[in-house]
Amino acid sequence: MTKGQLTGLAGTHLVAAQLALRGFNPVVTSRNMKGTDILVENVDDGRTSSIQVKTNRRTFSFWLVGESSKRNVQPRNRFYVLVNIRTTEVEYYVVPARVVRAKTIREVRRRSTWYSVDRAKVAEYKDRWSLLGRPEVR
Repeated sequence: MTKGQLTGLAGTHLVAAQLALRGFNPVVTSRNMKGTDILVENVDDGRTSSIQVKTNRRTFSFWLVGESSKRNVQPRNRFYVLVNIRTTEVEYYVVPARVVRAKTIREVRRRSTWYSVDRAKVAEYKDRWSLLGRPEVR
């Protein structure tokens, strides 16, 4: 595995741990399940959600996302959790996929196309675990 793949794997497991601590039942999917890193069940009402995790090892002002984040129709039970792993803390942004779709920036540089989500545009979603249907643990 590359360093980037290990960072992504670490982010996925950090998110799964946060979900479990909040009373959800998270299931980390295999790497070949396109667009879904974690399936999560709300144990109180049985509602399930799909989560895609995007992780930065250092704090950046953006996360790279795939082209599909811009063009797919996103159901209400689909979320992104955007993660910044800092030296002293981990930042989590729990963002509905429809919001990511609306805020994704397409940029073309030297015959390459990049898609990203700016942290400032999703700042209001920091630690918004309650969007998944359960009150936050204090």
